[in-house]
Parts: sequence; structure tokens; C-alpha cells
Amino acid sequence: MTKTIIHPTTRTEDQKLFEEIADSFLSPQSKDVRIYTEQALARKIRQERRRMQDFDETAIPESAAAYILKRQIELTIASAGLTRFQAAVMTMAMMGWNATDIAARFGLPYHKILRALRISRRKIKKGSSPYYGLWEVYWSEVMRRGYRKPRS
Repeated sequence: MTKTIIHPTTRTEDQKLFEEIADSFLSPQSKDVRIYTEQALARKIRQERRRMQDFDETAIPESAAAYILKRQIELTIASAGLTRFQAAVMTMAMMGWNATDIAARFGLPYHKILRALRISRRKIKKGSSPYYGLWEVYWSEVMRRGYRKPRS
């Protein structure tokens, strides 16, 4: 089977007629359209980009991000049951301070800060586990007296 390719041919009069029809379609719409040169369009785009703020899907103001971080740290520390000193040291560590800077701030030896961080992390890990407290629930369920039908 042979494929034949058909090429449309138009005469000169038909081309002029097609152009007139196309112009008639575009003319009512083109009254409000502004035509820019390449240079003017590039300048307009640059100005628009300067006016627009750079956002992505997760962009939030710095103050809101700082508030959310501070609130999460407070909730984490409250749920772990830390002492005041451990809470202060852990808060500073979570805010980005290293142990040397924390020790200098409190005027304490470096190893005491490391010990407080180690204990704090252990308490936070224990307090934030989804299974925390389930052993007691399991034990109470296993050890409870079963239901017995009353004797009649």
C-alpha cells in the first residue's frame, strides 16, 4: 500500500483572501493590544521582577518561622519533664548554640553541659516516643481480672 501525501496549493488570490479574513478576525481584538519592542519588553519584565517578592510554596515571614520554632521547642521540653537547667541548655542547643558557647554563657565546665545535653536528649527521646506509656496499659490489661458471668 502506497501512502500519498497531499500538499494544499493556493492561488495568489486565495492567499490575499485568507489574509483579509485573518485580519478581519484579529482587528476588533487588536485595538486594545499594546505592541512592545524587545527592549521595552525586557525593561518591563525587569521592573516587574523587582516589584515581585520571591516566594516559594513554603515561604513564611522570619518572625513566624522563629515563633513556630520557639513554640515547638517549648512543647518538646515541656513534654520531656526536664529540669530548669536542662531546659535552658537544651533550648540553647536547639536554637543552634554549640556546647562550648553554652558553657561560656553559663560559666560552667564543658563536660557539665555535655552531660546535661545527653540527659536531656534521653528524656526527650523517651517522652516523645509514640509508645511511651503503652507498657503500663498492656500490663494493666493483662493483669486485670476477666469478666465472669455471675452464677445463677
